[in-house]
Amino acid sequence: MQDSPSSLRDTQEATDYSYSPGLSLSGISFEDAPPAPADAEPPEYSPPMGAPINLDEPVYASPETERPAYSEPSGYAEQTGYSEQTGYGQTPGYAQQSEYAQPEYAPSVGARQSTESLARSAYQIGSYEEARDLYEQALNEYRQADNAAGMAHTLNNLAKTLYRIGDLTEAQGYLEQALTRYQALSDEAGIVHVLENLGQVAYRLGDDHAAQHYYQETLTAARRIHNQDSSAWALAGLGKVAYRQGNFQEAEMRYDESLSLSRDRGDKEGIADCARHLAQIAYRLGDYPRARVLYEESLHISRETDDLDGTAWTLNDLGKVAYRLQDYTGGIQVLQEALELFRIVEDRDGSACALENLAYCALKAGDKAQAQTWITESQTIQREIANEKASAGGYTPYEARITMRDE
Repeated sequence: MQDSPSSLRDTQEATDYSYSPGLSLSGISFEDAPPAPADAEPPEYSPPMGAPINLDEPVYASPETERPAYSEPSGYAEQTGYSEQTGYGQTPGYAQQSEYAQPEYAPSVGARQSTESLARSAYQIGSYEEARDLYEQALNEYRQADNAAGMAHTLNNLAKTLYRIGDLTEAQGYLEQALTRYQALSDEAGIVHVLENLGQVAYRLGDDHAAQHYYQETLTAARRIHNQDSSAWALAGLGKVAYRQGNFQEAEMRYDESLSLSRDRGDKEGIADCARHLAQIAYRLGDYPRARVLYEESLHISRETDDLDGTAWTLNDLGKVAYRLQDYTGGIQVLQEALELFRIVEDRDGSACALENLAYCALKAGDKAQAQTWITESQTIQREIANEKASAGGYTPYEARITMRDE
């Protein structure tokens, strides 16, 4: 998945890290745990504070994926359903998305262009502190040259970089400056772009009222210039705010609208994202067969684009659905694949999540010894993570899978 609206957690002290897997971390031994009732959930996944939106998800769920930057139409991969022969998600899914088409404001002076280029390169390789310094240098050069368009563009990029670092409040300040400059330039595309990012920052700061306002402003401005890409993105933003507020009917309506636009545009990544969110809503409402179909559609696309993170988390979610449908063998199958992918991408939170869900499925399937092995491994990983964060006096946000809207 390309660089899209980034959801970086706020930097915080290790004592704020609130992971609460089930079974034995509360002092109750897994060995002594009574059998789970038929309708029991696997353990709740409580990500570290500031993690993506599913903070009230009743079971280990994928970190909430933010709306991606959209691609140009590239065709639509038909969804695939559950197969009794092959199990969940055995078909590949979606095409590489293109860059978001934000106007470039390349400076005419070679030195400034070089600074901008160096900042972009540093950002692209994850050297965010270096990128921040270079964008600040480029911003000063644009100010000296009285280049209003270059300043607006660089303010947005600087905010995006600060967001990656975790400085959300400072990022918000730079975005507000960028918005003022784009408005002075009557640059409608730039205004839409910054409003999107302001909505994302407000959402990450937990200000649902401001996030809803900015997403609605984005939608209005995007429709005014017939920008379906940003319209779909804003609708999804409104959906995730409604979801976090527990208004599932409103969230479903917004995601359905966004999905319709994505299908019209042949935007596979938009389709995958909306399908995943709609699946989460269906799961919360207890419609597990529909959740399974929607997760399958999302998985199909994630496989096709080699989105390993998205594939792993969607497989994990399919494991949840299988558990709820009492298909413990099917659940183990997809969760083992999820675990393998989490290990490949070195996502230890994901690995611990899949292992604990595997333990629950194994326990229900009657294999208590294997369940014990998996839950022990999950707990070991979580202790290692907690110890590392404690020794560091905090941690750096890890959400590389969710990014700010690209220029």
